[in-house]
Amino acid sequence: MSAVKKRMADEADYAWEMLARSRRSVGTLYLISYAFHASRARLEKALRKFSLTGIQYTILDILSYQEGQSSAQLSRRFIVTPATMGEIVSGLERRGLVKRVADPKRRRVLQTFLTTKGQRVLRDASKDVARIGKQSFRGLDATTLTTLREILFRLNAQMRAQILLDL
Repeated sequence: MSAVKKRMADEADYAWEMLARSRRSVGTLYLISYAFHASRARLEKALRKFSLTGIQYTILDILSYQEGQSSAQLSRRFIVTPATMGEIVSGLERRGLVKRVADPKRRRVLQTFLTTKGQRVLRDASKDVARIGKQSFRGLDATTLTTLREILFRLNAQMRAQILLDL
């Protein structure tokens, strides 16, 4: 580890230590946000070598087990406008990672599918994503990790419902 990286790691450790000492004053939303941003930074860095963003990777992953999603369906899932999702999917299509085909039942709707190239990129990127996940949660035993996942699923469902009510 270089001296600069060591110093940065030491400073981050010290900042976290100070925060942990006063943890009663730290809000839960702050902790969730910090964990999100820290993990997202690591994922974005790992995905750069595949020329993917986090949302692009997640779209490819979703299409691997729920093929045929429309841009509108994906936009609702990510809580972004259909136009924004259309641009993201168009970019993936230009790169040959997905293809869009007219829905036989609703001709104006385009269904999105992974291409062979998209499957390959997803498979390769998923190895790095899995490695980061293992590193991120290595201090948790299987029971604690399962409990954390259950809590996060409930929390996300609750927050998503609230967002949809606020729209």
